[in-house]
Amino acid sequence: MARFIQPRYFEPEQIDAISALLDGMAISDDEGRRIFIIALEYELAEYEKSLEGTPAIGDEETPRQPLDATPAELDRLRSTSTQLIEQLQSLPEVMAQSLLGRLQQSDPFQRQYADLYLPSLQAELERLISACGDGALPPTPAAEIDQASRQFVLSLAEAFAECFEQDPRAVKASAMHRLLQHIIDSCELPLQLDQATLQSLLRDQDYQ
Repeated sequence: MARFIQPRYFEPEQIDAISALLDGMAISDDEGRRIFIIALEYELAEYEKSLEGTPAIGDEETPRQPLDATPAELDRLRSTSTQLIEQLQSLPEVMAQSLLGRLQQSDPFQRQYADLYLPSLQAELERLISACGDGALPPTPAAEIDQASRQFVLSLAEAFAECFEQDPRAVKASAMHRLLQHIIDSCELPLQLDQATLQSLLRDQDYQ
């Protein structure tokens, strides 16, 4: 039997704010926006219903083995990688596209460099930083999100892909995070979502 859920209607100011963020993503599809808002209201209702009693992902994972110490070489590598991530995040969109074009032109194997390349490079640098750390390696950010929150984020990313026919990982790195963070803040959701966690959650999804 089909279930009908009373949607949560946003205030006009909230819808305007979401529309402004979508404008920043160069999304002007009015019908797609309307359907995305409907999907968002439905997912919010589902998320609120599933919050209680949801176990955290990774509770039963095997603890990571600590490193004995951090050699100076690994410490320098970690510092350099951190600086590179900061530079990638601050790179203007026009420069990022130009860089992707140069990489594609100079590739001896003629590989295509899509918008996912730089976020993927950043994710690999974050893994490198984690591996270089001293003491016990920290858990991956996605392991700190409970199942209900994970499902909520993935459902919204899927709705984004279907409504706008765009891979949510391919938009400007910080834009998708800003959109989700606005939803979290305006709806006062008990969810913390940094950009690294979002990338980790979306990394292995298929949005074709």
